[in-house]
Amino acid sequence: LITNKKLEPSLCSIFDCVNGLKGFLTLGKELLLLHELEENGVWKKLLKSDYEVGLSEFVTHFANVHSDFRKQLFENIVIFFKKHYVGQINSATVVLAALVGRCKDDTEFLTAIITHLLPRCTYKEARVRKQALIGLANLKDSYTDELESKAPAILSCLTSAIEDQDEDVAAQGLRSLTAILDVFSIKTVQPTLINIIFRTKPFMDSTSDGMREGSFALFGGLTRFGVDDYSHNFVEQIHSNMVGLICHSNDPNDAVSQASMDAFKKIAAYLNNQSLIDALNESGIGKANYLSLISKLAPILVVDFKDNMTTYLHAVISYMDSRWGEIKGNSVLLAAKLIQALPVETRQTLDVDAVVAEILKQLSSKSARVRQRTAKALSFLTKI
Repeated sequence: LITNKKLEPSLCSIFDCVNGLKGFLTLGKELLLLHELEENGVWKKLLKSDYEVGLSEFVTHFANVHSDFRKQLFENIVIFFKKHYVGQINSATVVLAALVGRCKDDTEFLTAIITHLLPRCTYKEARVRKQALIGLANLKDSYTDELESKAPAILSCLTSAIEDQDEDVAAQGLRSLTAILDVFSIKTVQPTLINIIFRTKPFMDSTSDGMREGSFALFGGLTRFGVDDYSHNFVEQIHSNMVGLICHSNDPNDAVSQASMDAFKKIAAYLNNQSLIDALNESGIGKANYLSLISKLAPILVVDFKDNMTTYLHAVISYMDSRWGEIKGNSVLLAAKLIQALPVETRQTLDVDAVVAEILKQLSSKSARVRQRTAKALSFLTKI
């Protein structure tokens, strides 16, 4: 696969290459390795267009069986970064990405691999960039404090990757950044904490399901770093994104709904608000659970976070312009529930009339479901 000169060679060439590799291992009497590869279906995966999955697994099994040959493999692979064929560079990147997770016992070796992976994160071909980002994510299994000097460069690389023009690469950037946050020290991440949130926030409403899912997962993972001098600003960002978390718990995509709910639970724990924790633990995601969820949440938000009501109401109005009818309906219902839960004296200090006016506008929506949910929302306000 390394010698292929095209990113996606013909099936005939791939078949010959895989058979040659299998024959080579057979001649070398690599019975254990052959068994592992066959048992895990690696040969079949190598024949697919996304052969990177199979190649990564091949390298992982090879490194497990022959850990003493990892450096020799590395030395022979990095040569191909000097080539001009994308297929060679892509395959070489996959190999190094797989080796990352198998080098915890050798920091110097791991550092050398990272040094080669970082430039690939900005390579001209999206497929190569994605594989390099996967490699950085694999650091979660091999990261040690001795790599602290490399951490800022890795963090900067991953933060930039989430804004990649290729959605698949950007989504991988989000996944990789979320993964690496589990092992990075607090002092490494804190200086860029708010910057990461600002750069991530637009993707919470991305048209890409993967980007939305990754954004919420990342936001939940950032709670570990919102401490000490950074707690105030981080809490502000939580309240700024609170409505988004709630509305997307009933996202058009179930995986996004789950990511939003998981992030919300981490945030509730971070805020140390038992009422919020209990409400979320008692609730599910999706259409069937949304009304029950906001009925529990609204009174908590109104009482425990009353100073943020203006922020919440501005946010629900903003979400009434969502591209998704389901999210529009979510925001309308949430707005009504928040107003319903407000004490009379608090209601008089807020521009509730403006919010109600925006709710009424949704009665003219082209979507029957939005109109139906708007009518439901207005029913909550009949006694207001």
